[in-house]
Amino acid sequence: LLISIATHHKPGCTPSCIDNIFTNSTDCVTYSGVCDIISGHHCPIFCTTLTEWTSSDDESNLPKYDFNESNMIKFENEFTNYLVNINYFEGAIFDEHNFSELLNNINRLIDICFIMDEKLLVSKRNRITNPWITSGVIASIAKKDYLYHLWRQSIKKLKCQEGDPLLYTKYKDYRKSLKCIINSAKKMHKSKKFEKANGNSRETWKIINEIRGKQKGKIKPSFIIDGLVVEERRAIANGFNKYFTSIASKLNECDDGIPMLPIPSYTDYFKNKVE
Repeated sequence: LLISIATHHKPGCTPSCIDNIFTNSTDCVTYSGVCDIISGHHCPIFCTTLTEWTSSDDESNLPKYDFNESNMIKFENEFTNYLVNINYFEGAIFDEHNFSELLNNINRLIDICFIMDEKLLVSKRNRITNPWITSGVIASIAKKDYLYHLWRQSIKKLKCQEGDPLLYTKYKDYRKSLKCIINSAKKMHKSKKFEKANGNSRETWKIINEIRGKQKGKIKPSFIIDGLVVEERRAIANGFNKYFTSIASKLNECDDGIPMLPIPSYTDYFKNKVE
């Protein structure tokens, strides 16, 4: 059971919790609650969960929603305004057609409020790659980059390696403060994960190993066979076996025997040639 507060409010009766959400995996639940919007006698309830996704070259499979606090507040305001416009609080009645339209509008609001910028999907400044990051940290990183850009421009204008000392000092101080903020955000995120796993030794050790970098990779091994990417382990093993077992037969087919190439000089491996 994920709901523990009253969801049913009827005049003359004691508020009670008769609406609920059942799950057999509470570890995947990130947020659940009751919306403070009463139409009739029942309050809407909701739940968000973590879902696993597999990496793919197809950009359409990438997660594209960011459920941070500022976006949640934006969605709450937009959704409330929408309910006011359709007279929901005045007892509007929905039939099958109107209810489908309501769901479509809710999906539209979700896309407007939570959809991620395409630039964030290909960078590390998103909550998927770095779950500790916030909208404020992302904005601060952008400002740090802007201050660095101004200082680099001053180097070209003044034609000296030090550039404008005031711009460099401003950039250096801001970078130092931002580093402390990022470290605090990381520590707070880890602390929340430990609090959530309190009493669960398996999840606790999973978090510890994740922090230490000792976790299993989620990227599946891939192998190219005849121009096609193969991820099935048995097909990959058969591909390796076929390659190595065919080496001898291919060498025997050569009329000139095994080709002996000249051994290169050690200077050929240097990045810069040595005369």
